[in-house]
Amino acid sequence: MPNTCWFIIGIAMIVYTLCDGFSFILMTRKTTNRSAFSMWTERIYWRITRSILQRIKSPKIRDRIFTAYAPMVILTLMVTWAMSLIYGFALLSWSVGEELNGTSSEPTFAEYFYLSGVTFFTLGYGDLSPAETFGQIFSLIEVGSGYSFIAMIIGYIPTITSLYAEREIGLLRIEMQTGPCFTAPGALYRYIPGRDMLKINSFLSESNDWLLKLHLSHVCYPVLCYQRYNLDSVNWLKGVTALVDLSAISLAWMELEDDHDISNLYALGTKTIKQFNNLFWLKPKQGNPDLRYSREKCLELWETLSRMGYPMKPLEDPVARLEQYMLTYEADLQALSDYLLMPMADIIVDKTQVSGN
Repeated sequence: MPNTCWFIIGIAMIVYTLCDGFSFILMTRKTTNRSAFSMWTERIYWRITRSILQRIKSPKIRDRIFTAYAPMVILTLMVTWAMSLIYGFALLSWSVGEELNGTSSEPTFAEYFYLSGVTFFTLGYGDLSPAETFGQIFSLIEVGSGYSFIAMIIGYIPTITSLYAEREIGLLRIEMQTGPCFTAPGALYRYIPGRDMLKINSFLSESNDWLLKLHLSHVCYPVLCYQRYNLDSVNWLKGVTALVDLSAISLAWMELEDDHDISNLYALGTKTIKQFNNLFWLKPKQGNPDLRYSREKCLELWETLSRMGYPMKPLEDPVARLEQYMLTYEADLQALSDYLLMPMADIIVDKTQVSGN
């Protein structure tokens, strides 16, 4: 009876490890599997890293600690998965009392573990080998698992690197259009005075594409959410904030002949923000959040855009109208910013702060 229990435990370890590993590596939505070991590892490591970062003031030390987060998560997972598979296959051989070539007495569990490790990494020393058909079959299965595991690792790193690079390139394109402050008014100050609708539509289309790719890649690979060049650099959350603010201002204040692209941008932006809150199990602040602007600054922006020739709606209270749109995502955005230690973009910026004007 005890041997049967260990056999079942071994099978369970192998199946769970393979499912968790492939779920982490493959393009699967991580919000549907909250019991995964990999997801808990990411969260625990980040809470520890976040706690340390909040207590250290030195920028150099903070950056070094931060840049070690993603490599440590990936290294921990790879080592844990490999050890779990090796231990699971060793339990199977030990529980059935498999005979081994190369040992004169009854094999110990340490010898089964050693043989399992040699087989998994396909070292093939030959000092120990299975003597029965059962063991030979399991050795073939373990070799196949080892090859798949190594191939999985080799394919994972370039995929993550390419997705990160693609995100940063898109972020630089957004910065070129919104200015270094990453604000919605920055894009409006640059585009509308020129009345270049072709550029405006092109920017909205590129923004939708970038947001779609970011939504998919970061939900599938949450470790990308934490990663940026350094703690004080421009981050992807600022890009998302600028785009969703731009869509909120446009929909709330402007008379648009065709609001299809801007409506899609608003819907996708708010959905992305809420999806990430769900991904990290965040609970936004209840009640009205603290908005990122004062009423005076908001009215000043309204007047500035009106003078620039925007087709503004005849609103009695433009601030209240804008708040109707912002309140759908502001609390989620603030919770996400606090958890990831990523500052949000401002929604109000002086025109003189936008370069290139």
